[in-house]
Amino acid sequence: MAFVPRDGRSLIGRATATGGQKDSAEAMPAQAIPLGWREETCTSAPHSPVAEVHGRGVLAIHELRWKVSSQVELSQPEGSPLLGYASRLLSRTDVAQDTVAFRFEKPGNFLFRAGQSIDLTLLGVRPDGSDCLTHTFSIASSPFVEEILIVTRIRDSAFKRVLSILPLGTHVNLSGPMGSFSLHRNTSKPAVFLAGGIGIAPFLSMLCSAAVDKTRHDIFLFYANRYLEDAAFMDALWDLESSITNFHFVPTFTRIDGTSRGWQGEIGHVRPEMLSKHVSSLRGPIFYIAGPPAMVAATRRMLVDAGVDEDDIRTEEFAGY
Repeated sequence: MAFVPRDGRSLIGRATATGGQKDSAEAMPAQAIPLGWREETCTSAPHSPVAEVHGRGVLAIHELRWKVSSQVELSQPEGSPLLGYASRLLSRTDVAQDTVAFRFEKPGNFLFRAGQSIDLTLLGVRPDGSDCLTHTFSIASSPFVEEILIVTRIRDSAFKRVLSILPLGTHVNLSGPMGSFSLHRNTSKPAVFLAGGIGIAPFLSMLCSAAVDKTRHDIFLFYANRYLEDAAFMDALWDLESSITNFHFVPTFTRIDGTSRGWQGEIGHVRPEMLSKHVSSLRGPIFYIAGPPAMVAATRRMLVDAGVDEDDIRTEEFAGY
């Protein structure tokens, strides 16, 4: 039986409403896939992070935006220690084939910019409680919600075996934020996001943030997966396209043909020809690439061969994702 993932909308929250969300009854693109869900939630955890954002009001969001903009460095100074924060696991949700989203409590004084990452440390995971395991994750949630969302493919590694069965409510440590993979400030230059598989995580954070900020950037997201079942957060991304007037969502699948389950969108790897169908010029935008190392390297080469200036390419690799 094919896996049917959850759409993930309540995980990322409904902050898109503050960006002018359209009526959900409006026609969705024909390519939208009906999605189911399976979620395990800590009983004391708030159900919807964005409901909490709405409850805080517009002024509170503007205050948080100022804090994020003025106090968060885009990169950790070399040699400086990362700040550590206590947190706990709130929920675990299947969002695609072998792909799980984990929702953690956000420490009150933890600030980050959309696109940044954290180190997640699981404490006392050996029977004697003596050892810790640490893994780096991009944050998939917006800075404006009260929880931290990460998403990962479940692989046969020590860390992910433990994470996949970690009891809800378990305390963990978060370190960070880290990285400079964040949306550029010059709104005259379009942003082209190129995501492979789980590389969607930092882009989801940026888009949810853009919905709150009402960004003036033109943003294009090309989201490549092998099969329909591998694509996490599809419904959430269609919703974001409906709510952000200058955001264009282009999913593509590399191992299906044009008739699979009625799919009528793009198929195949992202090539210059596909980009040019949706982006008026490949010279001028800032390109962001996130995904497995081989995908990142191949996509960078493709862009350079197509005439894109290397200074206009930014990358994030998900080694061992």
